Amino acid sequence: KTTCQLVLTFAIREVFRTRNKALRRRMKELWDHSAYIAAACFVLSMQVKGSNPEEALLAGLVHDIGTIAIINSSDRHPELAADPKSLEQTIVCLRGELGALILREWRFAPAMIVAARDAEDWRRDHQGAADLTDVLIVAQFHDRLRRKETEGLPRIEEIPAFTKVLGENASPEKSVAVINQSEALVDALRKVLSR
Repeated sequence: KTTCQLVLTFAIREVFRTRNKALRRRMKELWDHSAYIAAACFVLSMQVKGSNPEEALLAGLVHDIGTIAIINSSDRHPELAADPKSLEQTIVCLRGELGALILREWRFAPAMIVAARDAEDWRRDHQGAADLTDVLIVAQFHDRLRRKETEGLPRIEEIPAFTKVLGENASPEKSVAVINQSEALVDALRKVLSR
């Protein structure tokens, strides 16, 4: 199962391609983002009892598959490709549901489908222990902080995923410490994924 997930991980890299020269930069940014999220998910999942880091890594890579479809379809809609603001609005509105549809069609596990759909549902709450989506939400939050894109982000204590992933004593400091302690692993994973 792990071997299959790793092969799929490297095959996914080929999906992040576009023929449209103007959109290549956006697709590269998306790949860099997905590689960071995948690495962060891998590291964060080690904090969750019973979690599978390889599965978390794969979830991080495919969580924005809906965005890839939108970027690639903009080849057929040049007016959308020529207007970056409209393209980004379209992505924000459609990426989650479209990603879930694609992963369902590709017969991904239900947990992966939910993770792609709810990756930025900051207030998502559910019964039970942390799941793949919780790990992905925490990774997404870290990435937004890292890129200084904090507009619209709730406070950490308003995000149930943090407590589920990091425990009752979850705090911004503990969250950052987990990522910082694993920085070498995150960097190594990102380098492998970016080849």
